[in-house]
Amino acid sequence: MDGGSGMKTVRESTVAGPCVTLGVVLRETASRISYRDRYGTSKFISKRWAVHTEPCPSCPDYPKADYEHETPSSQSPPPVAIEQG
Repeated sequence: MDGGSGMKTVRESTVAGPCVTLGVVLRETASRISYRDRYGTSKFISKRWAVHTEPCPSCPDYPKADYEHETPSSQSPPPVAIEQG
């Protein structure tokens, strides 16, 4: 969802940085996503690995983990020193 407004957003992954928001989803089929870009133009994009409608860790609006309320079982174990010899 997009900021709690109830609208899905289509995003495209990039190699060198955060995902790019393409626009608001109008219609989704098995092979493509129709969306309205930020200028109000209706467009479509073929579904492929780089297009998604749910935030991923590379998306600017991906929910951040709440480390303050993390349980001990979900924390990483401390690093182990390796003795050389």
